[in-house]
Parts: sequence; structure tokens; C-alpha cells
Amino acid sequence: MGKKKRKKIANNAAGSTQNETNRNTKTIVRYLVPIFSIAGFLVSLKLAFIFFDVNFGEAATKSFCSVNDYIDCDGVAKTKFSHFFGIPLAVYGLFFYTFIFGVSVFPFKKFKLFKPFSHPISFICVLSIVSLLISIILAFISYAVIHKLCILCFATYFINLFLFIITRIDDKLIVHINNFKKDTINVLSDKILGNLVIFGILCSIAVLTYTSQTNILISKPEKEVKTTVKLITETENLGNVLGSKKPTLIIKDFSDYECPYCATLNGYFIKLVKDFDNIMILHYDFPLSSECNPYVKSTGHKYSCKAALYARAAKEQGKYWDMVSLLFKNHKNLSDENLLILAKSLNLDIIKLKAYVKDPKNLDKLKKEASKGVKMGIKLTPTFYIGMKKYEGIMPYEELKKEIEKNLEQIKK
Repeated sequence: MGKKKRKKIANNAAGSTQNETNRNTKTIVRYLVPIFSIAGFLVSLKLAFIFFDVNFGEAATKSFCSVNDYIDCDGVAKTKFSHFFGIPLAVYGLFFYTFIFGVSVFPFKKFKLFKPFSHPISFICVLSIVSLLISIILAFISYAVIHKLCILCFATYFINLFLFIITRIDDKLIVHINNFKKDTINVLSDKILGNLVIFGILCSIAVLTYTSQTNILISKPEKEVKTTVKLITETENLGNVLGSKKPTLIIKDFSDYECPYCATLNGYFIKLVKDFDNIMILHYDFPLSSECNPYVKSTGHKYSCKAALYARAAKEQGKYWDMVSLLFKNHKNLSDENLLILAKSLNLDIIKLKAYVKDPKNLDKLKKEASKGVKMGIKLTPTFYIGMKKYEGIMPYEELKKEIEKNLEQIKK
């Protein structure tokens, strides 16, 4: 066998091996992209449920990924960074991963109409680059601005990273970018596909304009403020004290007026002082806002500091607990205007109340109380002490009642 012939056979063998490697690579990409896009869709779907539950639910339950004040999906969902142009980021995620899945599995080559679109993987690669850049920006906002971490959000960031890595297996990045440019020009040059793209863009602009103007997907319509509440002044308790004046057991509660779990717990405490005539509830303000709390680095609870000042102003007029109950009853509706409506419903002297709220000395007092909570190790709301034992979060009323009974029994011994 001649030297040239042997060389030709070797080249053919090498080419065959290379072709086999390319086929295997394309097979890997073909299967992994849909799998990761499905994973991204499912995570985005859960994030969407959390967003709408937190922002629209009447009695939103704490999600599994809200572990503490830092690892808090619910807290992130409440911030202005959880939506863009009036649409929750989770909804964008649903559309993005659905589109990626469709592009990765649709047989474009079988249809003449889609002949100009011949490199779907390159298209996915470029989209994954865009999504990865957005992920980096959102991760930075989470770390440096919100100071809260959403583990499900970060799961989508890693999925975007994996999509980019997977598509890079198929070919070099520069090749994908060039393919993307060619396909884009070909699609826009085609009469039917070009018009469809333009129509889609116009529809998207119309939808974004509508959602950004109406906020229909990010905030619920303003409800009438609830101003009726059973007066608690009949207990003859003033200040932050509720219950027995000579208690056997003291419960210290640290709460925030925009915290839904604090609102529930406040109802439990009012019921407890009726079930037990020998306990005292001491309410302390721990607003989760940097405006008056040195521990908190964000202003997630926009009105919590102002609400606390309103309660303290009501204390000066002997209606502290009445105001506290109204504030908790309206914990999702505490704008400046609504706070004033609540104060008027209790027939408070509004001039004195406004003067109290505006006095910087009273804000300093609120800050000092929050600082005491920080020194005691308070990091989230609600946090309460039954005697010397610390409890975080909320528990069913019957369980709370049993804890009270257990503590009272121990004191007797």
C-alpha cells in the first residue's frame, strides 16, 4: 500500500471520528437545552406563585425559601426590583424558558417557511448571554442594594449559566454570534417572517406600555381602609402594656406593622390576655426599615417607621392599643393618607399627632428602641420572649397557649 493511500485512509478515519464526535456533541446539546429550560420554567412558575401570593394574597403564608431576614424570597418579591415595566420578573422567566424550549425542540428544517432560521442553537446561545448578563445585574442588586437573597432567583441565574455553557459545547462563541447575525438578517429580510417579528415587537411594546401604566400585575387595587375595631381601652392599659398589671409571666413582643405574621400574632396576644388573667404583653417596635432601624439596610417596609410613630402618638392620647390593632388590621395598606384616616377614625387630635410624628426627638426614641432589639439579638419579626425564652416567627394559637401554660407551671414550681 502506497504512502499516499495510507495517509488518505488515516484522514478518512480521523474525519469519521470527528464527525462522530460532532454528532455526539449535538445530541448532548439537543437533550440538555430542553431539560434546563424545563427546570427554569418550573422555578419561574414557583417564583410567580410566590410573587402573586405575597403581593395579592389576603393571607399569604410564608414560603419555604423565606428562611430568615436575609434568605427571604418573600421579601425580595415585595421590592421594586421584582418587576420591570409592570410585569413580574418571574413572568418574563416563564416566557423566556418556554421560548428556549420551543426553539430547541421545534423541527425548523422540515418547514420551508423557517428556512432563513437555520441555526437555532446559536440563537439560544446569544439569548443565554443576554440572560446571563441580566442575572449578574440582579445578583448584584440582591447583594448590594436589597440585602436579601432569593434562592429560587439564584437558581434561575445558574440555569442561565448552564444554558450558556451547554450551547458553547456545540461550537465556538464567535461562530454562534455570526450565525445569529446571519439568521437575524435573513429572517427580517423574509416578507412573512419579517412581518411576524415586527408584529410581535409592536404587540410587546403595547403590552409593556399597558402594564407599566396600570400596574395591573404588580399591585392590587386600593381597598377601603378598615377603621372599625373593637376598642381595647376598656382594659385600662396605656402605653405598650397589655394585660395584668401584676403579672406572673411577662411576654415581650418585637414587631413591625407591615409584617402580616405580626398582625396575626397581635390578635393572638389580645386573645391571650382574655384567657389568662396573670400575664402581661409588652409591645416593642422593631420596624424593618433603615429609616429608623440600625440593623436593617433596606427600606423594604416603606411605612413601618411612620406607622410606629403614629402608634406612639396615639399612646400620648391614651389609645395606643386601639391604634396598634388598626395598624395591624391594615398592614398592607399603610400609606401616609391611610394612616391619617385611621387616626381620625379614633377621634385623635390630629394637630398634636402630626406634631408628634414630625418631631425628630420622637424618631430618635424609636431608633433607640430598635437598637435595643438589635442588642438583644432580634433579627426578624415577629420575635417574642415568653419569660426568658426567645421565639421567632409564629405558631398556632393552641400551641402558643400551651407554651404559656407550661411556663406558668414552671413558675409555680
